Amino acid sequence: MRRKTNRIYRHFVSLTCLFLLLPCMGCFVKKTPAVPVNTSADFSFSDHSDGSAVSAEEAARYGDKIVSELMISSDGNKLTGTSVGLFSTVASVSLYNTADRALLSSCFQKLAVWETVFSRTLVGSELYRLNHKTGDSFEMSPMLSRLFSAGLPYYELSEHRLDFSIAPLSDLWDFSGAAPHVPAPSEIANALTLTGSENVRLVSDTLLCPAGMQFDLGAVAKGYLADLLAEYLNPYIADGTISGALINLGGNTLALGRKSDGSAYRIGIAKPFCSSGELAGSVQIEDMSVVTSGIYERCFVEDGVLYHHILDASTGYPVKTDLLSVTVICENSQTADALSTTLFLLGKEKGTELIRSLNSDFPVYAMFISGQYLPDTGKILNYQVSFTDGFENDLAFRPE
Repeated sequence: MRRKTNRIYRHFVSLTCLFLLLPCMGCFVKKTPAVPVNTSADFSFSDHSDGSAVSAEEAARYGDKIVSELMISSDGNKLTGTSVGLFSTVASVSLYNTADRALLSSCFQKLAVWETVFSRTLVGSELYRLNHKTGDSFEMSPMLSRLFSAGLPYYELSEHRLDFSIAPLSDLWDFSGAAPHVPAPSEIANALTLTGSENVRLVSDTLLCPAGMQFDLGAVAKGYLADLLAEYLNPYIADGTISGALINLGGNTLALGRKSDGSAYRIGIAKPFCSSGELAGSVQIEDMSVVTSGIYERCFVEDGVLYHHILDASTGYPVKTDLLSVTVICENSQTADALSTTLFLLGKEKGTELIRSLNSDFPVYAMFISGQYLPDTGKILNYQVSFTDGFENDLAFRPE
């Protein structure tokens, strides 16, 4: 069988888009060169393979390591830190109208500590220990419990397609691996027997679920972490220490306050499968989050067919759709994160209906890009962009 992975491609696109989009976001590429603050030795949690927890002291030392490797750049009244590898992605935080490197560093210290809670692969993290429990209950920290409480309702909202217990399927498909391939139908069927959030209950901070069930929080975790960081930074905006902040966790963007000159943020939305970093358009926001889910982020081609990482938990296979990407914009980043995946799984018609029903509770907008991607040529047929009500006017959408 012929197999082609886009692993190198996607990392190239991620880094290219990150720096290409900086001008769109009111940032400029490094007038002061970005340099590591320090270097440090490798850090390992392998001692926790016995199921023991990462201690607070170890988490703090891990945070020190991340901060020591942080790339910091300065441009006028804006300070930006970038970490490559935190949560296995590119994470950046920009603070406006400040030169406070200690505050910037503290943001990444917190993100690193939170990784020891939410990472599925970091040995000894709280989620790792949950996934390797032997009983049918697990006492969670309030932080992890809060994420489960906010995320589990999307199982019903997505018609059982978005499922936190999808980890066995995620491992089987292994889209982040060196050589992903299509699993055998029997393997997918076996993995499906280990999933099903209808078997999960949250009682206070105790998670009740069958032994052997494992969770993948990738559809909501980055948005949730952005919101946690916003809770930390908002008091600094309120007291005038900074005028605003721009948080970007692997493409999940949250804009707080305003830039140094008092203007709002203009955020670019990537055009799917564009290696040059071309944009589909841009929006103008403040105190809102922009999250995009797309089939071009993690995928591979086997026997001429593209397989992408957005799995339909009801079938065990990548969801079949003509959508290439879905972008959701609202005030809460965790909500935008979960909704972007939910809408992708539901499709444009049902997704639009869902956004309309939610708009009575809070402002939320969606942009759908559809078409037929041809892996052999890299071309997209029947390319189309559509929006939910208010997207273009309320967000000053600018097509590129």
